[in-house]
Amino acid sequence: MVNIHRINKKTSHSVVWFVYIVIFFEMIYMSTPFAVFFYSVYKLPLQLLNDNRATFWLVQNIFPHFTQTDSIFINTLLYASGPLMGIGFVIFLVSFTHLYWAKFRKKGAVVGGLYRFIRHPQYVAWGIFGLGIAIFWSRMIVILMYISMLFVYYLLARSEERECLEKYGESYRSYYQKTGRFLPGINKYLLDHPREILPQKGVKRIGALTAVYLLTLLCTIALGLFVRSYSLSKISSGTWDNAAIISTASMDKPQMTKIVTTAFNDTEAKHRLNQSLILKAKDC
Repeated sequence: MVNIHRINKKTSHSVVWFVYIVIFFEMIYMSTPFAVFFYSVYKLPLQLLNDNRATFWLVQNIFPHFTQTDSIFINTLLYASGPLMGIGFVIFLVSFTHLYWAKFRKKGAVVGGLYRFIRHPQYVAWGIFGLGIAIFWSRMIVILMYISMLFVYYLLARSEERECLEKYGESYRSYYQKTGRFLPGINKYLLDHPREILPQKGVKRIGALTAVYLLTLLCTIALGLFVRSYSLSKISSGTWDNAAIISTASMDKPQMTKIVTTAFNDTEAKHRLNQSLILKAKDC
């Protein structure tokens, strides 16, 4: 008989790796000379999303990429994206090495190292790594895929725990009761303070999880749009003589006014601006 849990697990892993390929390689390719090749593949779907009034917001960035802001909150998040990716990758390497070394030595269920505290350190590692990517390359669609990936990890973790309980019995149950799924100590607290919020099985559970997932996506979209609006308000910008000016560096209004006035008084700058306006008028 076909093992449905095993099929679902393989499918879920495939979904997670697809998400990582889409998110991670966009960031990598955009930081290399190969960006032109990358967008020869991604240009069409991104353009279709961008040109549609109903979906253009999916490809917009939440945080600014090439401009500085005067927001401590945004700047801290952007600076933290790199360390988050580094921490996540290190945790993954440590847990991966421990797990597969134990498998190589055929020691049974792995309960040492990071596995002494949490049952799924590799998922936690990729969650941290993915958070760093989602902050650094903060398209709305990337963030929504990250949230979806976390839900897939949750489903995978529960599936693997069921398999281990069937395979190792009471020894794994004892380990299960002492460790958290993703955070140390959480499982023991839940066992000591049981509170069933969602149905535990059947169609009702599937419906409840789907509702939670969709609600989380909606909340993420609302929060993302709010943060994007906040980010734009923290970029140095202004309007002068029918021109909208955005500074790549954070500066106050007097500084911007001085620079803009100097630029507009330059003969060459005036000439180029006038030519640009003439060309734009012809296109219209």
